[in-house]
Amino acid sequence: MKDIAIFGAGGFGKEVACHITRINKQNPTWSIIGFFDDGIKKGTQISHFGSVLGDFDTLNSWEYPIDIVIAICSPAIQKNIVNKISNPHISFPNLIAPDIRFNDIETISIGKGNIINP
Repeated sequence: MKDIAIFGAGGFGKEVACHITRINKQNPTWSIIGFFDDGIKKGTQISHFGSVLGDFDTLNSWEYPIDIVIAICSPAIQKNIVNKISNPHISFPNLIAPDIRFNDIETISIGKGNIINP
């Protein structure tokens, strides 16, 4: 299992944690280690999914490979967050619900860091 953390410890962050759990039930892939957030104090318990691990500085100094999901709804803020992350150990996986069906798989193209729910 790969370590995964969620950047954004608000309501959408908890929803994304539920989404990861749902994906893991069909295809065990990730171990949720917690949340990163630049506006909530490190160590703050967010839910049963974990606590805040730190902010940008903590994330940029993380020494091990980690997948990060950005749980912020604004595309402009998402872009700003991604631009502030410089750690080469970080990957941005696509989270695709197990029951999603793509009708035209020959021509579909998605980048990285997408969250696709039904």
